[in-house]
Amino acid sequence: MTIPHADLQPRMAVLDRTRTVDRTLLHRTHLSEVFLTDAVGVDADRYLTAAHLPPSHPYYTDHLLAPGVPDPLLLLECTRQAETYGGHAFREVDLDRKFILLRWTLDLPGLVSSPAGHELTMVTTTSGRKGAGSRIRALTYSTELFLGGHHLGRTVIDVGYQPAESYRYLRSQRRGTPPPMSSAEGLAITTGTPVDPLAVGRGRTDNVLLADVVVAGDELTAGVRAVTTNPSMFDHAQDHLPGMVLVEAARQAGIAVAGATPSALLTGMELECYRYAELDAPLTVHAVRGAWTGIRFEQNGEVIASGSVRLVHS
Repeated sequence: MTIPHADLQPRMAVLDRTRTVDRTLLHRTHLSEVFLTDAVGVDADRYLTAAHLPPSHPYYTDHLLAPGVPDPLLLLECTRQAETYGGHAFREVDLDRKFILLRWTLDLPGLVSSPAGHELTMVTTTSGRKGAGSRIRALTYSTELFLGGHHLGRTVIDVGYQPAESYRYLRSQRRGTPPPMSSAEGLAITTGTPVDPLAVGRGRTDNVLLADVVVAGDELTAGVRAVTTNPSMFDHAQDHLPGMVLVEAARQAGIAVAGATPSALLTGMELECYRYAELDAPLTVHAVRGAWTGIRFEQNGEVIASGSVRLVHS
């Protein structure tokens, strides 16, 4: 099989892995949540990034996967960091822009047979640019992932951009009130009795997102918790539930509805977001079991995001 981007292998081999990049370009507060170590532009469409996968982490290694298999959510977070950093460093996205997740896809067929290792290399290709110069409004980031030279697969992230002032105005206008921040007390979305961590492939309760789970045949309904004290879910104060948290909730719902072993491995995912997941109203996830388990999130009587997940045994 031909390895994608074989022409870039010499440049991929010399990426710096001795320190992390500037966390402000990743929109990160805690150094423990920074995995990117280097980024180098290639041409008008492509750039390279390197990331170090932590051998131990309270969120990203709190799973029951087979030894040596990296958490696909960690890989997705690395591509998100590559997207965010590359947008600022190589695609003229201003630092005051708000990043708005529109769609995510993940396809990691090589994850099942991946070698053990911690040095991730990524090749990102951008397309679909809307807006000129620093007034950019949208981009698509397609990223190929390599672990020890082994091709894991790729992710595709469609992102929109808004100036911070416009973002705050539109959020308040559409809600009718300013949205609360995740640092506020008594958020409605934090209620509910969490499911047993082992039922969703986790070891720690503070990494569990499903509450009040009901399974009837091939269908699951559960509340989604906002664990606002978890620095991996809320590295800094947010006015909504982040997209990475929705992806993890979708994975947990897929494992729970399938009655899968806790070591079920996420190798595919599609998620499209229509509205923000608010923090002051109950959020529900619905899952329908299948080869690709259908997922939808509902809040205030509306579907705010939908997609599917594919699970295999690790």
